[in-house]
Amino acid sequence: MMVVVVGCLFAFFAHAEKHGIAIKGLNHPSIQYLNFNPQYLHVTVRVGLITGLITLAVTEGIAIGRSFAIMKNEKTDGNKEMIALGFMNIIESFTSCYLTTRPFSKTAVNFNAGCRTVMIVVMGFCMMLTLLFLDPVFGYTPLVALSVIIKSAMLGLIDYKEMIHLFKVDKFDFVICMTAFLGVSFISMDVGLMLSVGLALLIALLYVARPASSMKNPTNAVNFAAPRSFAASFIADCKETFFPDDPFQKLKHEKPLPKLKKTIQYFIPLFEWLPNYNLRLFRYDLLAGLTITTLAIPQGISYAKLVNIPPIYGLYSSFVPPFVYAIFGSSKYLAVGTVAACSLLLAETIGEKASPKDNPTLYLHLIFTATFFTGIFQTALGFLRLGILVDFLSHSTITGFMGGTAIIICLQQLKGVFGVKHFTTKTDVVSVLRALFLHRDERQKRPKLFWVSAIAPMIVVVVGCLFAFFAHAEKHGIAIVGDLKKGLNPPSIQYLNFDPQYLPVTVRAGIITGLIALAEGIAIGRSFAIMKNEQTDGNKEMIAFGFMNIIGSFTSCYLTTGPFSKTAVNFNAGCRTAMSNVVMGFCMMLTLLFLAPVFGYTPLVALSAIIMSAMLGLIDYKEMIHLFKVDKFDFVICMTAFLGVSFISMDVGLILSVGLALLRALLYVARPASCKLGKIPNSDLYRDTEQYPGSSPIQGILVLQLGSPIYFANTTYIRERVLRYIQEEQGVSDSKTDVVEHLLLDLSGVSSIDMTGIETFVELRRILVSKGIQLKIVNPRIEVLEKMTLAKFTDVMGKESFYLSIEDAVQSCRFSLLSNKTTTGESSNDIQTVV
Repeated sequence: MMVVVVGCLFAFFAHAEKHGIAIKGLNHPSIQYLNFNPQYLHVTVRVGLITGLITLAVTEGIAIGRSFAIMKNEKTDGNKEMIALGFMNIIESFTSCYLTTRPFSKTAVNFNAGCRTVMIVVMGFCMMLTLLFLDPVFGYTPLVALSVIIKSAMLGLIDYKEMIHLFKVDKFDFVICMTAFLGVSFISMDVGLMLSVGLALLIALLYVARPASSMKNPTNAVNFAAPRSFAASFIADCKETFFPDDPFQKLKHEKPLPKLKKTIQYFIPLFEWLPNYNLRLFRYDLLAGLTITTLAIPQGISYAKLVNIPPIYGLYSSFVPPFVYAIFGSSKYLAVGTVAACSLLLAETIGEKASPKDNPTLYLHLIFTATFFTGIFQTALGFLRLGILVDFLSHSTITGFMGGTAIIICLQQLKGVFGVKHFTTKTDVVSVLRALFLHRDERQKRPKLFWVSAIAPMIVVVVGCLFAFFAHAEKHGIAIVGDLKKGLNPPSIQYLNFDPQYLPVTVRAGIITGLIALAEGIAIGRSFAIMKNEQTDGNKEMIAFGFMNIIGSFTSCYLTTGPFSKTAVNFNAGCRTAMSNVVMGFCMMLTLLFLAPVFGYTPLVALSAIIMSAMLGLIDYKEMIHLFKVDKFDFVICMTAFLGVSFISMDVGLILSVGLALLRALLYVARPASCKLGKIPNSDLYRDTEQYPGSSPIQGILVLQLGSPIYFANTTYIRERVLRYIQEEQGVSDSKTDVVEHLLLDLSGVSSIDMTGIETFVELRRILVSKGIQLKIVNPRIEVLEKMTLAKFTDVMGKESFYLSIEDAVQSCRFSLLSNKTTTGESSNDIQTVV
């Protein structure tokens, strides 16, 4: 204030504006300038949401109000604060104001000045008088004075001490802090905030996806050992996240030569099963390989049609990839090939940038490029041990996605069934049905070939080819596949297109289809392996799929993975090893060399029938009903994917479903489960009183169990929930015997904690002390105890307040209660004696 007053006086008497010192005037009314033009609406909405989130969730807002309320052992209602801040900004936007919140500096001054109620009204009246009478005076304020005020205020916001504290206690929290700091400083405010929040949520999701586990501690006391170094804890976390199977554990005591041999076998599974291969196994694999070839030929042609590329490339895609998978794949039963869902998704994504009709050559080259990026993405995930990403595609999402995909693929095939020539390139149900209705006059008038049905894919193709050849079906208006040239796959590496104009769409198509192909292929391989009590390595499968697609993109193949239908046939045909894929590869080689032209007579209606019959099996309505009965939220996730894929688009439906599944996971993090524990009669066990009504509470002692990591997202909820437990406990009876004197927090299920969580425990302890309640911690995990030690929380609490088991803590609290009663009784007797 002094800077402004002095600056105004100087500017007024010295006529500063005449000497080049700018003068700041007051705002003019602007309600008439509110702009809801759609051209600018997305910017204003984005700015409003981001700034609104900052004012609510970061230091300026609810957190500041709660911080000062805790100092007086009071609390504020976050939801009421949100409503108040919201109404405040809505009304202000109509009265020439811009966004306001509760700044730290002003709140601190208000608190230290001794405020008792919401007497900020006084400030409002003072501002009204200022505007009525002193308004022109502040017009002489030099901008340099305002700059000095802003700089002096901002320097106080750089809390370097807290940053150093974060670095000492939790390196991950420090990285999140510095991401926001550097992102805001060097990029932009919204990007820095989003990167920091995204990183924090990613770490939370990683702890959800890789929950910690431990063996029982054989000792009978909490181990307050010195915290591990950051390098040691970081290596342990990375090992548990990326190497949960610990593949090299069994190689530690091996000699160099056997160790090298087993290492090669680990990375190239072919060398593991091939030395023990024999003729007996080959008989089963030969039969299985011949069987899946009969399925690979019609499916290859059909799915190539689905992706809008020449059918011969579907056959090419069943020749080279099986050999690659046989070398690097870990599943005995998986049969590789093209799949309908990824084929249609490739067509939809690449079709946005290049038309398969107007520029088929460019379109084909972009398909190869997308396949290349799929391979790079899958290989990178495998080498970086990031199979965890595939785990975020839940079973519900895959079920709904496959069902929705089956619906739109079946509808797409109505083009071939009805012989419609002009058709939509969109994949949603509404667009397909509209195209069929608008072009209904193009439907075939002669349905004499519609008796061809999908009895079995190969039979349909063979019968269709023979009939089309002898009846000259193409002369009667029946569309056929067309010319298929003999010969093996030509090289296509020279056709990969890395033009920046098309790079975004090929990368996007490669990543999305690669993720779906991995989820489908790995899940299918694991499903059939489980039937034989075997297991597959997800990271090896990623590397195998990646190499398969990289080499495939060099040899005129498009995306391949492990389709369910082909794998099921391979399994039921009795395959024993990945040699069945080699047999299929040789059969496809013979087909390409000698029989390819024969399949050129295949009627398109036969391919449509094959695709539709295969797709109907993907609509797993029984699983959807099962999800509805067991878990309604999983059912909603499934139907989101199903309806999103069917009525919007494949990528949007998938993103919506995955987003909803992740939101559910984050809600479980933000609202963790907790329960009140009681003692099971005639035992030392303490269990949830709601689940076990026979368990008995302990007089004067409240035992609570927390069951999830404690993070910034759930700390407020945990604090409020604990306080509510205490209120509920004390509200059962008005007698003083039911007053809670000890609170025991069982942290056995808390695998991790961040700095916000530790600060919450500090605040909770301060509140409990004011209520006369002692806080005790039971069985903190090593990660939690290390951070508490580094943050000096163990010193604040006292090591005597940490216990290894609930029973130990209860006995200690009972002794304390008994001692207090004895002391109180002796004091009363002394008083009576004196009287």
